[in-house]
Amino acid sequence: CRASDLDITDDTPATVTVARGQPATIDTVVAPTTAEAGESVAVTCVGRDADGNEIEIEASVGVQPTGAQITGEGEVFELVATAAGNYQVACASKDGAISDPTPVTLTIVPGPVARIETGLADETIVAGESTTATCTAFDAHGNEVAGVSLYVAVPEESGLSVAGSTVSGTKAGLWDVTCTPTAASDATLEGAELTVEAGEAAGLTLFLVP
Repeated sequence: CRASDLDITDDTPATVTVARGQPATIDTVVAPTTAEAGESVAVTCVGRDADGNEIEIEASVGVQPTGAQITGEGEVFELVATAAGNYQVACASKDGAISDPTPVTLTIVPGPVARIETGLADETIVAGESTTATCTAFDAHGNEVAGVSLYVAVPEESGLSVAGSTVSGTKAGLWDVTCTPTAASDATLEGAELTVEAGEAAGLTLFLVP
């Protein structure tokens, strides 16, 4: 204290400590908000008292839809999701008294191509007929990867011809049909087998045997 009119000041001032209040709100911080399937994402829970002061808090993390793996404690967590899609991530106090009413949207996208699958509309055709091949690329977690440039490959000796996704056969036999990336890739190629059966006889040739 000080008496200004007497020019007197207390040489032993009292110390006043302002303590933070109890947790009143909790916010969710996610980094990054877009990640590849299987990639680790950091989740931080920030607690504040009624005056907006940041305070320590024992938190938990909720994710919808379920299925993501969450590890950590206190205020800092690690989240790993393997299924592509959008997730709503929200922190809450561990006792459930308060929760973040504005969840953060986390977008999980497919990872690099790990497997390419070949499908055939018909596994058996008659010589002269055609079937359609379907090529699908997946990441290591089974998420379909769009936009991959693929072509249909067949053995040269098969006599099969390919026009886009249409495979035609004229030579009887069991032949491999394999969707293949146009760019170099370490992806596993899962081909399909196409059976080409001989068609009906087109004519009859007679030979004279002496």
